[in-house]
Amino acid sequence: MIWQLADVQGARALYLILLPYAERIAFGAEAGCSGSVSRYLGLLAATSARTDDAVRHLEAGIAASIRMHAPGWVAQTQFDLATLLLERGGSGDRDRAAQLLDEAEATCRELGMPALAAKIAALRTRESVAAPTLRSAPSPGDVVVPGASGGALRLEGEYWSVSYADKVTRLRDSKGMRVLAELLMTPGRPHPALDLERLGAGGDDATVRAAAAGSAGELLDDTARREYRVRLGELDEDIEAAQQLGKAAEAGALREEKDFITGELRRALGLGGRARVAGSTAERARLNVTRAVRTALRHIAAANPALAEHLEATVRTGTVCVYTPDPRSPITWHVAGDPVRRG
Repeated sequence: MIWQLADVQGARALYLILLPYAERIAFGAEAGCSGSVSRYLGLLAATSARTDDAVRHLEAGIAASIRMHAPGWVAQTQFDLATLLLERGGSGDRDRAAQLLDEAEATCRELGMPALAAKIAALRTRESVAAPTLRSAPSPGDVVVPGASGGALRLEGEYWSVSYADKVTRLRDSKGMRVLAELLMTPGRPHPALDLERLGAGGDDATVRAAAAGSAGELLDDTARREYRVRLGELDEDIEAAQQLGKAAEAGALREEKDFITGELRRALGLGGRARVAGSTAERARLNVTRAVRTALRHIAAANPALAEHLEATVRTGTVCVYTPDPRSPITWHVAGDPVRRG
């Protein structure tokens, strides 16, 4: 590897080659999935002594690995970032590195990754970073996004117990709260509003989607098609802005929403651009879910303004809904009970 050989000139050349593919996942003919390209950009930037760029790319690599549900690559990239932070030695770097090593080490124990665990132990010894006191394994419902802050939602009868920013409040159960719980359980994963609309309802997704594909009118009317096209324009601008700010997780979620909308338009228009007919179930779901989430956020704002501010900045509703915490301000969520399972 170029970075292992400390080949500065080679690292700079390869960095420029890989940079256009920063949002992609690397694959090898023999190894298969090799993790996020952002991870390799971070290692190459570090070799070239571009430490700040390296940190940005490695954080993006962690976020990308979380989105593709690859905890092994999350742990490996956490180790890479921790190593870099300890070398940089800036304000807060040592604490952040220790936290990253704690999380990576926990993954090694869970998945059985002795080689990486040995590297972590060696780095701890070399840099005098103490190992954490072992804790019990997380319970079902824990969603871990590397970071120091955290929150919890627990459904207790007809009320939710909500903990965030050292404040615990109780909020009445509602469709909006159930949608938020589902999104917080799966950070970075886009959910069609059609699925979120029926949380707790009977039947299966295939039944509802079949109903949505009936012949009760155009699949998308003129207003919906215009709104979709306007949204596509907004998404292009938002994606470009997120890329410029180095927000890889946000850019990835926006691209998935764009792909979903593009697919909906393609499905709704037949030959010659003529509208296909179908039910309006999907559009009603979009409106209902958006309205329910907005109502829940108003209630949350009255009880815990800090949580409302966080959710308003990280939860996006529409034809697809997604929770995308900023990788620079990571958070751990625990959602307890069985509030979001379908009946």
